[in-house]
Amino acid sequence: MQKIEIIIISDESLKNTAFGSLATCKNIHKFLLDLYPNIRMTICSNEFDLDAVVSRNPDLVLLTNKIMIDSHGQKIWLSEYFESNNINYTGSSKEVLKYDVTKTSSKLQILSHGIETAEFFTAIPDQYKSSEEIPIPFPLFIKPNNSANSDGIDSNSFVINFAGFQTKIRELYDIYQEPILVEEYLPGREFTVSIINADTMLVAPIEIIAPLKDDLRILSKKIKSEDNEILRKITDINIYQKVSNIALSAFKALGARDFGRIDIKMDAHERCYFIEANLTPGMTKGSSYFPKSYELNSLLRYDEVLNLIIRSAIKRQPISKYHKSSKINKYIEIVMIEGDIKQTNIAIDIDAEVILKILSKAYEKVVISIIRNKEDLDDLMKKKPDLVFSGVKYFTFYNHSGENEIIWLNDYLDDHNISYIGSSRKALENEYDKSVAKDIIRKSNINTADFFTSCPGEYKNKESLPVNFPLFIKPITGGDSRGIDQDSIVNNFEDFENKVSSINKNQKSNSLIEAYLSGKEYSVAIIEGHLKNSISAMPVEIVPNCQPQKHSILDFDTKIKDAEQVIAVLNLEIHEKISALAIIAFKALNGRSFGRIDIKMDDFGVPYFMEANFMPGLKKGYFYRACFLNQNMSYEQMILMIADTGLFSKKVQNNRLGV
Repeated sequence: MQKIEIIIISDESLKNTAFGSLATCKNIHKFLLDLYPNIRMTICSNEFDLDAVVSRNPDLVLLTNKIMIDSHGQKIWLSEYFESNNINYTGSSKEVLKYDVTKTSSKLQILSHGIETAEFFTAIPDQYKSSEEIPIPFPLFIKPNNSANSDGIDSNSFVINFAGFQTKIRELYDIYQEPILVEEYLPGREFTVSIINADTMLVAPIEIIAPLKDDLRILSKKIKSEDNEILRKITDINIYQKVSNIALSAFKALGARDFGRIDIKMDAHERCYFIEANLTPGMTKGSSYFPKSYELNSLLRYDEVLNLIIRSAIKRQPISKYHKSSKINKYIEIVMIEGDIKQTNIAIDIDAEVILKILSKAYEKVVISIIRNKEDLDDLMKKKPDLVFSGVKYFTFYNHSGENEIIWLNDYLDDHNISYIGSSRKALENEYDKSVAKDIIRKSNINTADFFTSCPGEYKNKESLPVNFPLFIKPITGGDSRGIDQDSIVNNFEDFENKVSSINKNQKSNSLIEAYLSGKEYSVAIIEGHLKNSISAMPVEIVPNCQPQKHSILDFDTKIKDAEQVIAVLNLEIHEKISALAIIAFKALNGRSFGRIDIKMDDFGVPYFMEANFMPGLKKGYFYRACFLNQNMSYEQMILMIADTGLFSKKVQNNRLGV
């Protein structure tokens, strides 16, 4: 069981951003105690208190502040201190947090990555002798360079002449004794974007609306302290994407990790500009922007925000340290079946010995069981493992009457309240028949290509077809692009009939016929987190090596020869677009634990759901390559993450269904 300490700094005079008051930190401890019984709250006043924390050697410290002042008046960066003592901590490193402390440093870093921010300079009293010397024309906005929570900001921060400029610079310099930040004034709307970097970037943008006074909306210290501003969900999808994209770009450019908040403002033409970063944002329940943004976007409850921050930090810890003293007290069964691995009741070809070796590093008890008959299966149920790790869909046994009895493994495990990797039988049946999956997707108002199904001779002529040429034809069931070749694209009725007949003869299947989409093809790996809305989407682009004069088709021969290219999706807008589509498709089909969603674009760059695979291969195919290209995840880390989410998947599914 992980030992976690919440580190609170008692020196209230520090100007650095903190989670909130002592009452807020006590509330955080109360919420997390149910999830992590071995969590404690520690108030540190000096370096000796920090040394005591190190002597207890916790697995993780939750840092509510950035710095503390030691008994000699010297500054201690908490992240640097715990890192030097080989203790994992939440939040960003010292070097990154400096961007939070000094606004000009963050703006320079942002500019170096090609991200726009309001023009700026710094000033001290009497540095400029006249308005002509000032580098930026009026109106200007003036605030401290090293402060948080709108400290030093009021109605006089907006200046339109040299007298106002001099007065505000002098006022702030007398308080802060450092150069003051001066920016071009942006008159547009104001936003803040909360980000949690767990398995994927979970983004929650909201608009902040300050009260209107003298035709200005200024988010001053007084307005924030009195909670007079309005926090509003962004309903315009274009603005939502625009502010999310610039916030994600800024978060990455700063090198931030775990979580943080990015503030953005528009000019008069709705162009977005980075304003500042808050990488240790307030966490007061009900009022702080960070947890409130997830609530307004209906993404996470307050306790889920806290838990996701903890989980993301714990997972970052190397296995060698994470399990240095003890393994996780869980019992896992790797379930296999006798016979040919290619038989239809096996969805995932698992190398049991490799999986055993990986899981045994992290879990107390991991064994391989071969199921030969119903008695073996019942014996497995009696053992009550915490998790079954298997690629088997169903078993076929002979009963006492000599007849075949089919038992779906996941049904049986659900009946015995045992967790497993992958989705339920119902979800597996939905994705197995591609037409059923597409029908569910269409009824959920998710983009999918127009389609119909056919057997040989069902349609008599071109006019009777429900969808216009060109068409794409593939088997209604089956994977690995079986039955797909250059003849799958048809432009006339004769070719249509020939391909439908070929699939019926060779694949023993009816055909799924879709409107042909000629755009790029993607596959999105999905791993579900512990919380009901925590889903990691990891897209990759699939690029077949097509011959000249031919369409780019991911056919059976290409996949068998591994001749296609699998590349990272570097365009942020496309990445977000196809990830969002994959997540809602996964949910609509009742996917659980992990899976893969295939997507294709049309000529206009609009993404469409193609098919789902809720038991994707766990060797080094698309799923693993998506994990590696998106998160630099090793094969071992991928297997451990699938086991981890499998252990929690039943709880997540119950949360989603409101159980």
